[in-house]
Amino acid sequence: MDGAWAATSAVRGLSDVRYQLPLGVDDLMAGRLDEAEARFALARRHADGAAGITRHPAAALADVLPLIGDDIDAIQTMGRGVARVADSASVLVDAAEAAGWDGSSLPGSDEPGTVPLEPIRAATPHLGRSATVMGEARAILARIDESTLLGPVANAATTVRVEVTRRAGALRAAAGVAELLPGFLGADEPRRYFVALQNLSAPRGTGGFLGLYGILEADDGRISLETFEHVAELGTVPAIRAPEDVEARYSRFGGTTHFIAANYSPDFPTSAEVILEMWSRSGETPLDGVIAADPVLMSYLLSAYGPVSAPAWPEPLTPGNVSAALHRDTFTLPKPESDAAQEGIGEAFWGAVLGSPLPIGGLIDPLTRGVRERHLQVYSVHPEEQHTLLELGADGRLDLTPNPVSVVWQDATAARAGFFARKETIHRVSLTAEGGATVETEAILENGAPDGPPSPLLGEGSTGDPIGYFAAFVNVYLPEGATDVETSVEPGVSLGLIEEEFGHPVAMELVGAGPGERASMTVTYEVPEALVRRGNLWEYRLGYRPQPALTPSGLEVEVAVPPGADVVAASPGLSPSGPTLRFHGAPAAPTGMWVRFRLPS
Repeated sequence: MDGAWAATSAVRGLSDVRYQLPLGVDDLMAGRLDEAEARFALARRHADGAAGITRHPAAALADVLPLIGDDIDAIQTMGRGVARVADSASVLVDAAEAAGWDGSSLPGSDEPGTVPLEPIRAATPHLGRSATVMGEARAILARIDESTLLGPVANAATTVRVEVTRRAGALRAAAGVAELLPGFLGADEPRRYFVALQNLSAPRGTGGFLGLYGILEADDGRISLETFEHVAELGTVPAIRAPEDVEARYSRFGGTTHFIAANYSPDFPTSAEVILEMWSRSGETPLDGVIAADPVLMSYLLSAYGPVSAPAWPEPLTPGNVSAALHRDTFTLPKPESDAAQEGIGEAFWGAVLGSPLPIGGLIDPLTRGVRERHLQVYSVHPEEQHTLLELGADGRLDLTPNPVSVVWQDATAARAGFFARKETIHRVSLTAEGGATVETEAILENGAPDGPPSPLLGEGSTGDPIGYFAAFVNVYLPEGATDVETSVEPGVSLGLIEEEFGHPVAMELVGAGPGERASMTVTYEVPEALVRRGNLWEYRLGYRPQPALTPSGLEVEVAVPPGADVVAASPGLSPSGPTLRFHGAPAAPTGMWVRFRLPS
């Protein structure tokens, strides 16, 4: 009983830590730095108390007993790990003090169109140290094996590890951004970037059709937009030298000659390099990189900047209407007026953003979400900066796992009826005791467009397609070792194209549907070596990478384990139903899933 009291007290101490840390973060964000430091110090004392449980005689005796001893060790480890979390938080206070953070801004951030670089430089070493210490906490907690623990302690260990992993990632990102920004924003020399505003009502590899573009200038933190007009104004260039995959798959669509077709590759660094090469081939001064955004990101940013009035549009732009305005409403106007309205909205929005004081506190969540969902993608020609963007997850790289679930839609109609398209992927996997898998992926299109009136949005009916018709080339990326690949389309005639990109087979079909109709593509294949051995367990993993979209595509996953297999664990959201595990949702960001099982003897 005495030992149980000691263990309970230790767990209570960890709960006190969990209570104090968020309050300290709230104080830090509000600029109450002394209060934040006091809370972090108190959290450290509670964590030390939990880690010192073995100083209690009964707890020390319990430490040598089976099962209970594992729990005592885990509590000690959690205490040490959480103590490092508190240390990391305290270093964040040092970063805030060095930067002059007051809870809403940094010194110099009230100057319109300026990112204050000196405060960022001052905070950078502290942010790096905080991220390092949080990484140490994560490494300490990684030593805990939840499978050997009793229920309450196992749950606590899992919760703490997940939270610390998330915080460690956020701190690494903050430190990376602080290290990146001075050079990226022209601290050493002026920089110029191609800004591509993608329109998601017409899907393309990196997200959407290249509609509007601008040239962003950055000089010692002062930012301005030099040009803002339709990408179509840039016209064409003689065929550029592009990566082999781009030439093989996308030159037939103008992907090596037309600016508006430069982003067919779903790998943003590849598409960015194509854009920059076209820019140089057109005789323009070379640029330092490419920044891609879309109206969904604009809606996120307006939550920080507030409504923006646009002379070209009858109502203020808000988080609730800017996406619909640029993806749908402007296309209901006749062509010349439609183009003018889009340019006017874009100019008003970016003029307001660049002409306003920087709302630093309010930008964290919109930008983080935009990067996570790839509504903001950034490429730099400077290798060290590009490496940092990769670490931040802001580079838009196509990361195909050994068992990918990646479906990329490429528009095949001139209209913008894709605004009404709802897409879904159903991925069914049957695992075998020999380590292989039989897979079926179905990509489904449901067209909710009306059948009139004629407009750039729904089509003019001049091409022979019904008004409101939408079609796209659907690309399904397969594992490197996929065999026996077969495709079909319903309704329609199968193209049966199996190509290759990034070392993976790609099945491509043309899928189209009229207003109120449904169409789909199905691909089936075999994977001889789909499983990985983990001791006496087998593991199957898949990686879902959604395409940036107006509305995240629905996703259904079914994984059937071999007959007689005993499922030991599975990733969150992958729920068992007999011998099959199922996931249903609409992830907007890359998502990994896994299942571990034991085969019968």
